[in-house]
Amino acid sequence: MDKIKEDLRKKGKDLRNNIGLEVRIAKSQKVAEHFLQSTLFEKAETVFSYLPIGSELDTLPILENVWQKGKRVAVPVTEKNRQMSFVVIDSLQATHIGNFGIREPKKGKTFFPKSEDVILVPALFFDHEGNRLGYGGGYYDTYFAQYPLGRKVGICFQEQIISDVMPVEKTDYPVENILTENGWIKVKEK
Repeated sequence: MDKIKEDLRKKGKDLRNNIGLEVRIAKSQKVAEHFLQSTLFEKAETVFSYLPIGSELDTLPILENVWQKGKRVAVPVTEKNRQMSFVVIDSLQATHIGNFGIREPKKGKTFFPKSEDVILVPALFFDHEGNRLGYGGGYYDTYFAQYPLGRKVGICFQEQIISDVMPVEKTDYPVENILTENGWIKVKEK
């Protein structure tokens, strides 16, 4: 299964990297519009989100609006042994480039999701059952095993949705909703 996942990871990175910058910006903005009009966002007190790197879908249009609405934004800090925690920030100025070249909070108190909060989850691919293929570090799966609360929303470009069912392991946690620039994708019940 590792070989299959590695091949998919390479394909996913190449696919995403081949989406032009202007197109990525436009698609990211469209995802933000869909999210900000959703009842999931309306009910959330805190939005837990990754900070984008490389060709990932840009979450900053979402986060700017979350701050404008007076809600909290929590972003991840990666630690040893596939551990991750989330820290509340009030602007990008509260971040720096940390582990793995990823932007993360300079300091802050760890914050945990409540059931109505939203966790925006990145991936290279999602399938229609909510399974995701990430970078292989296992940080999100480890986090979800420890902290199951919060609505997990996979956000990505439409090109990152695959029609086949993703190879999964017992330790993989699916997302409950998927959002692309084309709108919400209903995750099939298993």
